[in-house]
Amino acid sequence: MLIIRYLSTELFKTTLAVLLFLFLVVLSHRLVWVLSEASTGEFGRELILTILAMQIPKFFSILLPAGFAFSILLTLNRLASHHEMTSIHMSGFSERQIFHRLGGLSLLIFGMTAVFSLWLSPWAVSFQEKLKLEHAHTLSKSLVNPGRFQQILGRSDWVVYVREWSEVEKALQQVIVLKATVQNEEDTEVLMAEKGYFAKEQEEENRYLSLKNGFRYEGKLGAKDFRTTQFETLMVPIKMGSWRRSSKRSAQPTPLLWRSSDKAAQGELYWRLSLPTTAPILILLMLPFVRLSERKERMGRTFMAVLLVIFYYNMLILGRSWIEQERFSLLQGFGLIHGLFLGIGLILWIHPLQWAAFRKRFF
Repeated sequence: MLIIRYLSTELFKTTLAVLLFLFLVVLSHRLVWVLSEASTGEFGRELILTILAMQIPKFFSILLPAGFAFSILLTLNRLASHHEMTSIHMSGFSERQIFHRLGGLSLLIFGMTAVFSLWLSPWAVSFQEKLKLEHAHTLSKSLVNPGRFQQILGRSDWVVYVREWSEVEKALQQVIVLKATVQNEEDTEVLMAEKGYFAKEQEEENRYLSLKNGFRYEGKLGAKDFRTTQFETLMVPIKMGSWRRSSKRSAQPTPLLWRSSDKAAQGELYWRLSLPTTAPILILLMLPFVRLSERKERMGRTFMAVLLVIFYYNMLILGRSWIEQERFSLLQGFGLIHGLFLGIGLILWIHPLQWAAFRKRFF
């Protein structure tokens, strides 16, 4: 029907606009983090866009239910303020029929969010960790930025400075390595070498910065008796740390989490299952906020709906923390959090008169 097509078109356009806005906000915040990690040598600059792209499934698994719920609120409120809802009701379409149509759309959002949360997001995180691992095991000039002081991969206590990269010799030129965290009376150490290479042990997968033809200076701050040692080759160990194959729960497949009894795995599984579950519950929570069409209530309704969504997501995070701390089981935490907000939505839906009185009193 034309009315259904019109409502679907308006809802689709609003959903795209809301999702785009939320996505840009989250993406800009994440971009700052990615650039910060790349500037410290955690990964090469050529991986920035790839790592950023691998965050998209995670973003959409969180933003899709909230974005669709907000779009329902904004669309129906706008139609009501322009008296279009009155025309729709006069055409034979009741409020309940419209809400039933929205319930069908909530199942679509539920399915899309489940795909992002249960499959695409873990795959993206696993692929991202694999890229980082391969990058850390590749001898590349992108591991350092010539002309800048930066931390060596995985080492927070050493800082390296490289004057330039030689394409002919495939080596670092004029390398300075110094200890970054120095306290009073603690030994300090400075290494200066003509050349440097990144190397690794084939069996142990340990990484080293191999320095050639240089000097090693050791002593205490303020003292005059620094020890000077000349060397031809010196291997500076680089701790692999986070560069070993990731065991992060967010990178593990959902069936593996389901079979695990570990509390951290149960918390991750709770989070993945919760995100698609929020889709129909959020829509149920939004419906009472669009039942009345008075213009003076519009801003108050929108503000309270946003607070309710934020509170819902904060409770989801709290529930995950409770499960990881073994306060609740997966089933108990899942039922408690979602049951609470499902009950709130049903109360607001079943008792519209009391809800209207509450809104008029406080909003």
